[in-house]
Amino acid sequence: MNKRKVIIVLGPTASGKSAMALELAKKFNGFLISADSRQVFKKMNIGTNKDKGVWIKSKFFVDGIEECLINLVSPDEYYSLENWLRDLKSAINAHPNKLPIIAGETKLIKHSSMPSTKNLLFIQTPLSLLVPIFI
Repeated sequence: MNKRKVIIVLGPTASGKSAMALELAKKFNGFLISADSRQVFKKMNIGTNKDKGVWIKSKFFVDGIEECLINLVSPDEYYSLENWLRDLKSAINAHPNKLPIIAGETKLIKHSSMPSTKNLLFIQTPLSLLVPIFI
């Protein structure tokens, strides 16, 4: 089984995760994956601080970079961590020639129980209080 490299940008609210992830995606031919548990919901733009972007043929782009796992379900639909992990794998598999860059909630990523950190690179934003793990 061929494992993919993934970059995960962690940090507290308003610490610059999205901006850092976008710059990394531009530099390393990547695409963005939201790890925000509220940004998966449609019509919830106020209070979720979704990135400013455009929809082109059912794909969301921020400054020319595709961002996945945004506006997936209605607010009245059930969406769990299990759903997010399934959609995460699908997004990664749909972009075989691009570097996945996940940015968002530390707790969502922490509680996802990702099976291995061998191919993950954790990057902290400057305001993060977590200890980074570089692999």
